[in-house]
Amino acid sequence: MAVVVGSAALAFGVASCFQGLRLLPYVVPIGALLAGAALGAETVSILYGIPLLSTGPSMIVALVVGLIFAALSHAHYHSTIIAMAGLAGFVLGSVWLTASGHAAVGFPGGFALAVVFAMAAAFLPRALFVLVTAAMGGLLAVVGMLLIGGWISIDDRGVATILHAPRAWALGWGGITALGAAVQVLTMPGGKASGS
Repeated sequence: MAVVVGSAALAFGVASCFQGLRLLPYVVPIGALLAGAALGAETVSILYGIPLLSTGPSMIVALVVGLIFAALSHAHYHSTIIAMAGLAGFVLGSVWLTASGHAAVGFPGGFALAVVFAMAAAFLPRALFVLVTAAMGGLLAVVGMLLIGGWISIDDRGVATILHAPRAWALGWGGITALGAAVQVLTMPGGKASGS
C-alpha cells in the first residue's frame, strides 16, 4: 500500500511542482480528492482504531469522501482555490516551524501564513500559484519518494517523522520547489508570474 500511495504522491507532486499553474484547473479537483480521501481515511482510523487504509471499507469511505470534495471543488472553484491556498500556507508554516524546532508556535505560525496565503489567493496573483503549486508539489514528491523507499510509513509514525524531518529532506524539498518554480516561470505564457 505504501508503494501505491507513494507512487501516486510522487506523480502528482512532480506534475504540480513543475507545471502547477498550467494544470491548476486539474490540480484543484485532484488536490480536493486527495484531501477528502485523507480526511475520510483518518476519520475511520480514529473512530475504529485501525491503521490508515488497512481495510476495504476504510478505502471505500476515503474514496467517497474524496469524490465529494472533488465535486464541491468543481462547483465552487474560486472558493476552493482560496481554501487550498490557505491550507498550503498552514501546512508550509506549521511543518517548517515544527521541523526547525519551534513546535510551540507551529499552529499559530501556520495559521498566520494560511491567512496571508488565502488573502493573496483572493486576488488571484499568478506568482502565488506558482509558489504554492511548486512547494506543495515538491513536498508531495519528497514524501512519495520516502514512502517508496520505505523511509517513512503512512501511519502516524510516518507523519511524526515528516514533522521532525532531517535537514537533508528539507533541503531536498527546498531545491525541488525552487527548480519547479523556475520551470513554471520560464514556461509560462509571456514569461511573467505577476498579474492574474
